[in-house]
Amino acid sequence: MKINLSFVGYIQLEGVQNNSTVDIENSTSIDDFLDVYGVKKEHKRFIIPVVNGKKRDHSYVLEPDDSLFLYVPLGGG
Repeated sequence: MKINLSFVGYIQLEGVQNNSTVDIENSTSIDDFLDVYGVKKEHKRFIIPVVNGKKRDHSYVLEPDDSLFLYVPLGGG
């Protein structure tokens, strides 16, 4: 199945370009997706997933044609 993917910040996914359509297996969770594309376990907790405009947990199972946006919140002061 295909999903639409975009990301910002310091996120790097192996072999995937920003603003692209990605073909994934059915029943893939966001956590599984991050594993497949090389995100280290210790880095996952900093990534905030948004699916179709709604913030989701990493356990959310992606559906065909979902739009997945990944970002890492930055702060400072």
